[in-house]
Amino acid sequence: MNVLRTPVFRNICRTEVIITFLMLLVPVSSLVIQFGLGMDLIAIMPVGAVLTSLRMLMIFSLANHLSEAAAASAHFYHAKNWFLMQSVTEAFSLLLHVFMVILNRQPMLHLPQRYLVIFFSLLYLLLLQLFDYFAKHQLLKGFGAVWQMCGGDDTLGRQMRLTHILLIVSCVLYIPFAASLFRNALRLSYVEAIAGSSVFIILVVQVRLVLHARRTAALLAALSE
Repeated sequence: MNVLRTPVFRNICRTEVIITFLMLLVPVSSLVIQFGLGMDLIAIMPVGAVLTSLRMLMIFSLANHLSEAAAASAHFYHAKNWFLMQSVTEAFSLLLHVFMVILNRQPMLHLPQRYLVIFFSLLYLLLLQLFDYFAKHQLLKGFGAVWQMCGGDDTLGRQMRLTHILLIVSCVLYIPFAASLFRNALRLSYVEAIAGSSVFIILVVQVRLVLHARRTAALLAALSE
Protein backbone atom coordinates (compact mmCIF):
# COMPACT_ATOMS: atom_id res chain seq x y z
CA MET A 1 0.00 0.00 0.00
CA ASN A 2 3.02 2.31 0.04
CA VAL A 3 2.26 3.24 -3.59
CA LEU A 4 -1.11 4.66 -2.50
CA ARG A 5 -0.04 7.86 -0.80
CA THR A 6 -2.96 9.90 0.50
CA PRO A 7 -1.25 13.34 0.09
CA VAL A 8 -0.79 12.72 -3.64
CA PHE A 9 -4.51 12.15 -4.17
CA ARG A 10 -5.37 15.10 -1.97
CA ASN A 11 -3.16 17.27 -4.18
CA ILE A 12 -4.92 15.92 -7.26
CA CYS A 13 -8.25 16.84 -5.68
CA ARG A 14 -7.10 20.37 -4.76
CA THR A 15 -5.70 20.99 -8.23
CA GLU A 16 -8.94 19.81 -9.85
CA VAL A 17 -10.86 22.21 -7.60
CA ILE A 18 -8.75 25.13 -8.82
CA ILE A 19 -9.19 24.06 -12.46
CA THR A 20 -12.95 23.88 -11.89
CA PHE A 21 -12.93 27.41 -10.46
CA LEU A 22 -11.03 28.72 -13.49
CA MET A 23 -13.48 26.97 -15.82
CA LEU A 24 -16.40 28.61 -14.02
CA LEU A 25 -14.84 32.04 -14.47
CA VAL A 26 -15.08 31.81 -18.29
CA PRO A 27 -18.91 31.72 -18.64
CA VAL A 28 -19.33 34.06 -15.67
CA SER A 29 -16.97 36.60 -17.26
CA SER A 30 -18.81 36.26 -20.57
CA LEU A 31 -22.17 37.03 -18.94
CA VAL A 32 -20.80 39.96 -16.94
CA ILE A 33 -19.06 41.54 -19.93
CA GLN A 34 -21.89 40.99 -22.40
CA PHE A 35 -24.93 41.73 -20.24
CA GLY A 36 -23.64 43.44 -17.10
CA LEU A 37 -21.27 45.88 -18.80
CA GLY A 38 -22.99 45.89 -22.20
CA MET A 39 -19.71 45.32 -24.01
CA ASP A 40 -19.07 43.18 -27.08
CA LEU A 41 -18.06 39.60 -26.35
CA ILE A 42 -14.69 40.25 -28.03
CA ALA A 43 -13.76 42.12 -24.84
CA ILE A 44 -13.47 38.80 -22.99
CA MET A 45 -10.51 37.70 -25.10
CA PRO A 46 -7.84 39.33 -22.85
CA VAL A 47 -9.59 37.78 -19.84
CA GLY A 48 -9.71 34.44 -21.67
CA ALA A 49 -5.98 34.65 -22.37
CA VAL A 50 -5.22 35.16 -18.66
CA LEU A 51 -7.53 32.32 -17.60
CA THR A 52 -6.01 30.05 -20.24
CA SER A 53 -2.50 30.78 -18.94
CA LEU A 54 -3.56 30.02 -15.37
CA ARG A 55 -5.29 26.83 -16.47
CA MET A 56 -2.12 25.72 -18.28
CA LEU A 57 -0.12 26.18 -15.09
CA MET A 58 -2.63 24.14 -13.12
CA ILE A 59 -2.63 21.36 -15.74
CA PHE A 60 1.17 21.17 -15.44
CA SER A 61 0.75 20.93 -11.68
CA LEU A 62 -1.86 18.21 -12.10
CA ALA A 63 0.46 16.29 -14.45
CA ASN A 64 3.16 16.38 -11.78
CA HIS A 65 0.79 14.88 -9.19
CA LEU A 66 -0.39 12.25 -11.68
CA SER A 67 3.23 11.21 -12.23
CA GLU A 68 3.45 10.41 -8.53
CA ALA A 69 0.11 8.59 -8.60
CA ALA A 70 1.27 6.47 -11.58
CA ALA A 71 2.94 4.10 -9.11
CA ALA A 72 -0.58 3.02 -8.11
CA SER A 73 -2.00 2.67 -11.63
CA ALA A 74 -0.68 3.11 -15.16
CA HIS A 75 -3.92 4.92 -16.02
CA PHE A 76 -2.64 7.98 -14.15
CA TYR A 77 0.50 7.95 -16.31
CA HIS A 78 -1.61 7.90 -19.49
CA ALA A 79 -3.84 10.63 -18.08
CA LYS A 80 -0.76 12.75 -17.41
CA ASN A 81 0.37 12.45 -21.04
CA TRP A 82 -3.04 13.42 -22.39
CA PHE A 83 -3.24 16.39 -20.02
CA LEU A 84 0.19 17.56 -21.21
CA MET A 85 -0.97 17.33 -24.83
CA GLN A 86 -4.01 19.34 -23.84
CA SER A 87 -1.77 21.93 -22.21
CA VAL A 88 0.33 22.26 -25.39
CA THR A 89 -2.91 22.80 -27.32
CA GLU A 90 -3.88 25.47 -24.80
CA ALA A 91 -0.61 27.26 -25.60
CA PHE A 92 -1.66 27.53 -29.23
CA SER A 93 -4.96 29.03 -28.07
CA LEU A 94 -3.05 32.04 -26.74
CA LEU A 95 -1.89 32.71 -30.29
CA LEU A 96 -5.45 32.27 -31.50
CA HIS A 97 -6.61 34.91 -29.03
CA VAL A 98 -4.14 37.35 -30.62
CA PHE A 99 -5.24 36.44 -34.15
CA MET A 100 -8.92 36.80 -33.26
CA VAL A 101 -8.34 40.25 -31.76
CA ILE A 102 -6.50 41.33 -34.93
CA LEU A 103 -9.22 39.77 -37.07
CA ASN A 104 -12.00 41.67 -35.36
CA ARG A 105 -10.11 44.96 -35.63
CA GLN A 106 -9.62 44.60 -39.37
CA PRO A 107 -13.06 44.50 -41.05
CA MET A 108 -11.42 44.74 -44.48
CA LEU A 109 -9.59 41.45 -44.00
CA HIS A 110 -10.08 39.22 -47.03
CA LEU A 111 -12.78 36.58 -46.65
CA PRO A 112 -10.46 33.57 -47.32
CA GLN A 113 -8.13 34.76 -44.55
CA ARG A 114 -11.05 35.21 -42.18
CA TYR A 115 -12.32 31.68 -42.77
CA LEU A 116 -8.80 30.30 -42.48
CA VAL A 117 -8.53 31.69 -38.96
CA ILE A 118 -11.99 30.30 -38.15
CA PHE A 119 -10.97 26.88 -39.49
CA PHE A 120 -7.85 26.71 -37.32
CA SER A 121 -9.83 27.97 -34.33
CA LEU A 122 -12.40 25.21 -34.73
CA LEU A 123 -9.63 22.66 -35.24
CA TYR A 124 -8.00 23.80 -32.00
CA LEU A 125 -11.27 23.50 -30.09
CA LEU A 126 -11.96 20.00 -31.41
CA LEU A 127 -8.43 18.79 -30.65
CA LEU A 128 -8.62 20.30 -27.18
CA GLN A 129 -11.87 18.46 -26.51
CA LEU A 130 -10.45 15.19 -27.88
CA PHE A 131 -7.39 15.38 -25.62
CA ASP A 132 -9.61 16.39 -22.72
CA TYR A 133 -11.78 13.31 -23.22
CA PHE A 134 -8.88 10.84 -23.20
CA ALA A 135 -7.26 12.56 -20.21
CA LYS A 136 -10.41 12.48 -18.10
CA HIS A 137 -11.29 8.96 -19.21
CA GLN A 138 -7.88 7.68 -18.09
CA LEU A 139 -8.20 9.65 -14.85
CA LEU A 140 -11.55 7.98 -14.15
CA LYS A 141 -10.06 4.54 -14.86
CA GLY A 142 -7.20 5.37 -12.49
CA PHE A 143 -9.60 6.26 -9.68
CA GLY A 144 -11.52 3.06 -10.37
CA ALA A 145 -8.35 0.96 -10.22
CA VAL A 146 -7.36 2.48 -6.86
CA TRP A 147 -10.87 2.02 -5.51
CA GLN A 148 -10.86 -1.69 -6.43
CA MET A 149 -7.32 -2.13 -5.08
CA CYS A 150 -8.46 -0.79 -1.74
CA GLY A 151 -11.48 -3.12 -1.66
CA GLY A 152 -14.07 -0.36 -2.03
CA ASP A 153 -17.65 -1.22 -2.98
CA ASP A 154 -19.11 -0.70 -6.45
CA THR A 155 -20.78 2.59 -5.54
CA LEU A 156 -17.95 4.73 -6.88
CA GLY A 157 -17.69 2.48 -9.93
CA ARG A 158 -21.34 3.18 -10.86
CA GLN A 159 -20.86 6.88 -10.30
CA MET A 160 -17.76 6.95 -12.50
CA ARG A 161 -19.61 5.13 -15.27
CA LEU A 162 -22.24 7.88 -15.14
CA THR A 163 -19.47 10.48 -15.27
CA HIS A 164 -18.03 8.75 -18.34
CA ILE A 165 -21.43 8.85 -20.07
CA LEU A 166 -21.74 12.57 -19.30
CA LEU A 167 -18.20 13.06 -20.62
CA ILE A 168 -19.16 11.46 -23.94
CA VAL A 169 -22.32 13.57 -24.16
CA SER A 170 -20.34 16.74 -23.48
CA CYS A 171 -17.91 15.84 -26.28
CA VAL A 172 -20.77 15.32 -28.75
CA LEU A 173 -22.47 18.58 -27.78
CA TYR A 174 -19.14 20.41 -27.92
CA ILE A 175 -19.21 20.38 -31.74
CA PRO A 176 -22.17 22.81 -32.02
CA PHE A 177 -20.74 24.71 -29.05
CA ALA A 178 -17.51 25.28 -30.98
CA ALA A 179 -19.52 26.39 -34.00
CA SER A 180 -21.55 28.80 -31.86
CA LEU A 181 -18.37 30.69 -30.91
CA PHE A 182 -18.18 31.80 -34.53
CA ARG A 183 -21.91 32.21 -35.13
CA ASN A 184 -21.45 35.76 -36.43
CA ALA A 185 -19.26 34.47 -39.24
CA LEU A 186 -21.02 31.16 -39.82
CA ARG A 187 -24.57 32.35 -39.10
CA LEU A 188 -25.32 29.48 -36.72
CA SER A 189 -27.15 31.31 -33.94
CA TYR A 190 -29.66 28.44 -33.57
CA VAL A 191 -27.04 26.28 -31.80
CA GLU A 192 -26.80 28.60 -28.78
CA ALA A 193 -29.15 26.45 -26.68
CA ILE A 194 -27.06 23.35 -27.40
CA ALA A 195 -23.92 25.34 -26.66
CA GLY A 196 -25.27 26.28 -23.24
CA SER A 197 -26.07 22.62 -22.54
CA SER A 198 -22.53 21.66 -23.53
CA VAL A 199 -20.96 24.17 -21.15
CA PHE A 200 -23.23 23.00 -18.32
CA ILE A 201 -22.43 19.30 -18.84
CA ILE A 202 -18.69 20.01 -19.13
CA LEU A 203 -18.82 21.77 -15.77
CA VAL A 204 -20.87 18.92 -14.26
CA VAL A 205 -18.24 16.40 -15.42
CA GLN A 206 -15.48 18.53 -13.92
CA VAL A 207 -17.29 18.79 -10.58
CA ARG A 208 -17.88 15.04 -10.54
CA LEU A 209 -14.15 14.47 -11.18
CA VAL A 210 -13.40 16.57 -8.12
CA LEU A 211 -15.82 14.47 -6.06
CA HIS A 212 -14.27 11.20 -7.31
CA ALA A 213 -10.80 12.47 -6.41
CA ARG A 214 -12.05 13.56 -2.99
CA ARG A 215 -13.67 10.19 -2.25
CA THR A 216 -10.54 8.33 -3.36
CA ALA A 217 -8.34 10.48 -1.10
CA ALA A 218 -10.80 9.99 1.78
CA LEU A 219 -10.74 6.20 1.30
CA LEU A 220 -6.94 6.12 1.36
CA ALA A 221 -6.89 8.32 4.45
CA ALA A 222 -9.32 5.98 6.24
CA LEU A 223 -7.22 2.93 5.36
CA SER A 224 -4.02 4.55 6.60
CA GLU A 225 -5.44 5.28 10.05
